[in-house]
Amino acid sequence: MKKCLIDSSSAILLYKSGLFQTLMLTFDVRVGTTVYEELTYSGYPGCEQFKKYFQGKQLENRKNQGEEYCRHSMITVALDPGERQTLLLFQDGLADFIITDDGPAVRCCRKLAIPHINALLVPRIFRISGKISRKVCRQKMGKLTEIGRYSSYVIDYAWKCAASRLIFFCPEEMRKRGSVREMI
Repeated sequence: MKKCLIDSSSAILLYKSGLFQTLMLTFDVRVGTTVYEELTYSGYPGCEQFKKYFQGKQLENRKNQGEEYCRHSMITVALDPGERQTLLLFQDGLADFIITDDGPAVRCCRKLAIPHINALLVPRIFRISGKISRKVCRQKMGKLTEIGRYSSYVIDYAWKCAASRLIFFCPEEMRKRGSVREMI
């Protein structure tokens, strides 16, 4: 099963859109201790459900072994604590890719060639993988567009991105079958 690290803003968006459960069934989802604290903080959307996910071991809380050490200064300077820890955990080899909706984190991922997607692309990946129908994909993308703070460029990219660019983020079993479903 592919491993992904997710930050709190993306986790909350996927929770609000009803996709987080599918995410956990599809990937080995991991978060750093900072993101864990953010997700389980009283008053945050879904905090009680996230606590249940952690207690039931459906969602994994990982500590960064080398947090004090970072090979790239832009990770330590440009990011908030949750996003910084997420990228550091990736640097430690704890995931295959990152899910983040934070602009500075996305820029760091691009600069450092870290595989990443945002929450708006998750329904597309589930559609390619056959986890959801075309209709559900469109509904979920619409909901995420409504509740997220996406630029028109990001929204346009999510709707028009070629399936071939998203195959890397699909579950291993789908990649082995070699099938790609029509996107949206």
